[in-house]
Amino acid sequence: MKDGGVIDRYVNELEASYNDDQERWIITDDDGHEIRYDLREEAENLKEWMKKRQEWINRNIDSELSHVYNTVTFVADDNEFRSENVLVGRSLDRLPQAPYKEGYIFSHWEYGDGRPYEYENIDENIVLTAVYLTREEAGVTEGIFFVNPKEVWADINDKRYDAVFELLPEETIDKSIVWSSSDTAIAEVDETGTVIMKRTGEVTIDATLNTGAHSSFVLHVYDPVMVEKSLSGHMIEEVAIISKMYNNNRTENHMIISVSREIRKDRIDHGLSVIR
Repeated sequence: MKDGGVIDRYVNELEASYNDDQERWIITDDDGHEIRYDLREEAENLKEWMKKRQEWINRNIDSELSHVYNTVTFVADDNEFRSENVLVGRSLDRLPQAPYKEGYIFSHWEYGDGRPYEYENIDENIVLTAVYLTREEAGVTEGIFFVNPKEVWADINDKRYDAVFELLPEETIDKSIVWSSSDTAIAEVDETGTVIMKRTGEVTIDATLNTGAHSSFVLHVYDPVMVEKSLSGHMIEEVAIISKMYNNNRTENHMIISVSREIRKDRIDHGLSVIR
């Protein structure tokens, strides 16, 4: 910003270029009139703006600028459970499941004044407390229903698959689910039903409720590159379309090709069955 600094040197270069080839630098308005800029004046205005900006930063470096994150503290049964940092003005991406409390069902997280937290933007440090209900208050969850198909084909390049499900009855408060994978070397599943795919293959994802009721679906994890390699050199006989369902009800079609009769009964290494 000082005189003779980077900005002034850049202006000098522009002026020299303009003087060497003025026609190249001519700028006109819609009516064809030439627009002239005072480069020196523009440079001084820029330096003045930068100077004021630097002064503001120096004044606020220990106050406003240091407050980039807010802290959300989660308290369960009078004990601090965990804390998370959230950018000022942003909401939490997801809420944690509260610790297990024998004889009770976790309902929701609430502010100190009793209001439930519903993913509002956070502008200050806050404390959220876990609310537990007795099983009588929570009611009984009778079943779990998967919205996604009973067999799902997932591209391993997507890295994750979010199971789409509903609990019955819909107004149930007890949303406790124990998730499991039949082969964690192929895919793991977390406490929210999000499947993390690790390699190609076939795996069964199971969800079990406190009542013992459960449901499951089969996940075929495949690699499109391996599909193409496995089918190369074989005569293509028919084409089928398989749709994947996502949380936002968007469908994405994947083309699965069946090949010559002699390999129709085989399974390709990546876990996809050849369609018959």
